[in-house]
Amino acid sequence: MSKKVGPQIIEQIIELKKRGLHISEIASRFNISDSTVLKYSQHIPHPNKKSLIPLPDSAKGLSIKKAEILGFLCSEGNDNNFIDNHIEYDKRRKKLYVRNMNKQWINFSNTDLAILKRFLYLMEMVYDYPLRYFKKGTVYIKRKEVVKDLRRYSLFGSRRWSVPKELFKKQYRNQAKRFIRAYFDGDGSVDYKWNKRITLDSVNKNSLSKLNKLLLHLGISTRYYIYKNRSRITIKDVIKYKKTIGFFHLKKKEKLEYLTKVAYMGSKKRRSPRVRNSLPLKGGI
Repeated sequence: MSKKVGPQIIEQIIELKKRGLHISEIASRFNISDSTVLKYSQHIPHPNKKSLIPLPDSAKGLSIKKAEILGFLCSEGNDNNFIDNHIEYDKRRKKLYVRNMNKQWINFSNTDLAILKRFLYLMEMVYDYPLRYFKKGTVYIKRKEVVKDLRRYSLFGSRRWSVPKELFKKQYRNQAKRFIRAYFDGDGSVDYKWNKRITLDSVNKNSLSKLNKLLLHLGISTRYYIYKNRSRITIKDVIKYKKTIGFFHLKKKEKLEYLTKVAYMGSKKRRSPRVRNSLPLKGGI
């Protein structure tokens, strides 16, 4: 049976909950049960509840930093959404309860430390959401409003990602460049030994086709084709790609730098005219 609580205590319970104290902390302060605290304060939402943390102003709209986050997630992110059914034992009531919880989150994985730190930096700058990475370089995004906002632009996973339609608009040209850079940082590769080109493969043929159109929209020549159960984009104009998009990934950036030097020297040789012998003939002026 719950302890009787007077009006003054109820006011203090509500005030402490508004300040962000946990239910159990409030209960122990007044020597009452958690259920009693909930009984008198259930109409007051807890300010630290994940679903109630609002998006900051920096997360409103499609900024360049948000476009980069989306590029990383489209290349190496994954959506998770399922119902967790489990039995929980309540020590206070000495009863077992069946709990049904809808769990939703997005995870991002990359083994490159610089890319991981870049992703964490972007999440804090855009969403004011400090995160950390776990083993094998995995980051978990669980804040509900953040998950909801990211899903406005695309779902995530190798077969589910898509190019945000906003990126084809003129005013989002810089965002389109940053989205592509982040996507290629994750899934792109630079062949600097044999074919001397940039390549990108995906099992998501429809979305890769749209990404190819976005590259063409930015003036970058590509070759797009489908083979077996995958599709591929190849870029041979590495000078144009470097000037327009580039890489943040250090090793890919170094390979691209080498490729552009080779391409530049090759184009310089092709442009240089043949030098004829300019020595005057005998008896000449």
